[in-house]
Amino acid sequence: MRMKVRRKAGMKRLLYSTIVFGAVLAGGLVPPASAASRLTGVVRDLSGTPASGIKISVFPNWGGNEGVAKTDANGRYELSWNRRGSGGPNTTFCVIARDVASNLAMAREIEEDATTVDLRLERGLVVAGRVENAAGKPLADASVQLHLWAGNMGASFDNKPLSTDARGRFEFTALPPDRRYSLWATAKGYGSANANIQPGEAETNRIELAACVLQVADRKLAGRVLDAEDKPVARVQVHMSGQGQPSESVQTDDQGRFAFSQVCEGRVQLFASSRDGYANARAEGGDTDVVIKLGANDSYSYREAPRRPSLKGKPLPDLAAVGLAREVAPAGKPILLCLFDVEQRPSRHLGRLLTEQHDDLKQKGVTVLGLQAAVTPVEAFSAWKAANPAPFPVGRVAEKSDKTKWALDVESLPWLILADASGRVAEEGFALDELEARLKTLRGAER
Repeated sequence: MRMKVRRKAGMKRLLYSTIVFGAVLAGGLVPPASAASRLTGVVRDLSGTPASGIKISVFPNWGGNEGVAKTDANGRYELSWNRRGSGGPNTTFCVIARDVASNLAMAREIEEDATTVDLRLERGLVVAGRVENAAGKPLADASVQLHLWAGNMGASFDNKPLSTDARGRFEFTALPPDRRYSLWATAKGYGSANANIQPGEAETNRIELAACVLQVADRKLAGRVLDAEDKPVARVQVHMSGQGQPSESVQTDDQGRFAFSQVCEGRVQLFASSRDGYANARAEGGDTDVVIKLGANDSYSYREAPRRPSLKGKPLPDLAAVGLAREVAPAGKPILLCLFDVEQRPSRHLGRLLTEQHDDLKQKGVTVLGLQAAVTPVEAFSAWKAANPAPFPVGRVAEKSDKTKWALDVESLPWLILADASGRVAEEGFALDELEARLKTLRGAER
């Protein structure tokens, strides 16, 4: 068996949304008990002999119905479960057999209307690793949660996280082989780290993950929630998440104010909702003037910070400060610089369009460059680049400083900047479908 392990930016946010969605379905759409059905089968060990005393469960089981049993002396099991009560109409279900003591396990998907599923145990997968801080010191008592994926949904595998030992170590055993897993680690006073495990390339049934490195959460984050008329909204839940960040919620006070006391350096995603509307906002660890404005029909947000002066007519800022060396922008050619944030859908969409149009722009003599215009850890950025190769150079903002303020303080993302052949900014903040007209104006001015 071969397994491939890779880290993915934004996985934690996806898992959180999936789990919440599943919980809502389970809590609101549970049909009467008459909708329950029986599932039976036989479980056999490695030699094919019926295995007794094996724990059987249906996954996922958000509805909290029976869904758990043990095999009898003949390896037979019978359990009651409710497909509609355990998830949505498109949920993929599995029946799982585990012998933890012998490190044996197996999972098989349950076909629509199936009433019998037999299983044969195989050597269980073992996932082990270590949690440490940025200095490489092990973190004891860190919490490590493992999620199993079935179809396009992931949920807690055994409903309880592991705690790391004094060496920061953890180990999950008797996991069904050839399945997809996700893992994330957290610790008090620190952020989070996550990993994704895919069926693929390991030579044995043991996966030793790279160290889960947690950044210290030593910053604050505060702001206000306002309604469409700029009035404070009290008693609203504000949820915070982000790559490498803790995942927490707080409630606004009577003046609509909220505050998080343990936040890591870097990008933070915020979400608030009420009867007045909902909104997503982005901020940086350490910001204390964030404004989340609820819209009656749509969501929008902004940070209460001064807009930076326009770059139009000025030389393009030093790109070396954001990881774009001088040689990536040949002299004497116009430059199209796209500022984006990989955590935002509009940014990802524009990135795909630029990738599709890159060859055409290159033939027109335009140099295309990309810039992740949000403070992003190098590990997360490298993983994203590896998974999303671009035909043009892409840099990143590594930290907030005077040299990167021009990129961090744009009005919104994505943000296009067009510089002429001399490196002076001709236009910024325009839409991609306006580029052709901007290029014609630029070439006319250069003649």
